[in-house]
Amino acid sequence: MKNLQKNIIAIALSTAIATIAFAPTSAIAITDAEVAEKKAYLQKMTEARPGDERAADKAVHERYKDAIVIDQLVPGTPGGYVGQSTADWEAMAGKSRDNNIDFVSYTAAIDDTFDPLIIMDWIAQARIFWDKNSDKYQVVETVDDIRAAHKSGKFMVNINFQGSNALGGNLNMVETYYKLGVRSMNFAYNVRNHMSDGGGVASDRDGGLSKAGIRLVAEMNRVGMIVDCTHSSNRTCLDAAAASTKPIILSHSNAYGTYALPRNSPDDVIKAVAKTGGAICANGLGGFHNKQGFAGPEDLAKTINYVKELVGAKHTCWGSDYVDPIVYVNALDFVLRNPESFPPELGYGSPTEIAEPADVWGVVPVLEDKYGWTEQEIIGFLGENLMRVYKANWR
Repeated sequence: MKNLQKNIIAIALSTAIATIAFAPTSAIAITDAEVAEKKAYLQKMTEARPGDERAADKAVHERYKDAIVIDQLVPGTPGGYVGQSTADWEAMAGKSRDNNIDFVSYTAAIDDTFDPLIIMDWIAQARIFWDKNSDKYQVVETVDDIRAAHKSGKFMVNINFQGSNALGGNLNMVETYYKLGVRSMNFAYNVRNHMSDGGGVASDRDGGLSKAGIRLVAEMNRVGMIVDCTHSSNRTCLDAAAASTKPIILSHSNAYGTYALPRNSPDDVIKAVAKTGGAICANGLGGFHNKQGFAGPEDLAKTINYVKELVGAKHTCWGSDYVDPIVYVNALDFVLRNPESFPPELGYGSPTEIAEPADVWGVVPVLEDKYGWTEQEIIGFLGENLMRVYKANWR
């Protein structure tokens, strides 16, 4: 992408950024020794599948070699907020690229970052890296881009936001970020913000979209950015589904009906998303699938099939939410000290297996053999269901 740095600086200077002062996340007193002890315990079980099981996935790859395979959400971009080095990010991306995942949407910011200029810098670093390595990566912004890149065999990437604080309270930034490649965004990362209530709310407080949040839905619909409800409150998602004129998504949310965890989405929310023509993408963190924290193919397939039985296979998809175990364990310093953003009762900081993005290939035979999914239903789950959502939203 030519002159990207100059373009981003020009956009930043020409856009009136009304940055709102947000209260910092509250922290708790926990000793370094307690954090270290818990991190060591949690790291023990992050591996979801042994290597020999993953080796057997090659036969499944071959059967679906012509399908477009999409992972709707993985946190972090090269040089971005997760804190990985570019080399570490590329190694993580290789777990998708080298295992027949065609396209991954990477998170460039969450709600703990409020400064649009910092976020623009993260986007610039990612776009410049991908542009310099265009032999490996193809940034996609339209459905036609995806179909063309799939034929060429290039690994496809684009950008999402987990939370709307990146806007700095300014709806003009929606179109600005869209022009920079951001193709989906949710409202709040667990904690209430200017646009909506968050998914970490107490059981007796489930607020929805604010008036500004309703205007945000309209602006995202106008611009073409996909409305995402993951990490927002259940009422927020119901409000968004009612307000949106285009299909919306849950980019990495499991079903409350298979595991009664407040982080997961109840039936009425899943039905509301499906009614818009949208899609519900299961994630690969075992702590959100069952109390044991298991994330094997059987565990993941159970959630995915539940959504099919509730609203139909055409509304299923995959959003792994994969974080490299080393990055995950390092991030626990922040997670354990900030329970407001990462509430323990929602499963954060709990023992969990972490399924890799490519473990979707282990899920496919379970869906076929145990639950009787057809080839066309699998193709939809792997990517075509999301392609339908993209086509209805993206300009």
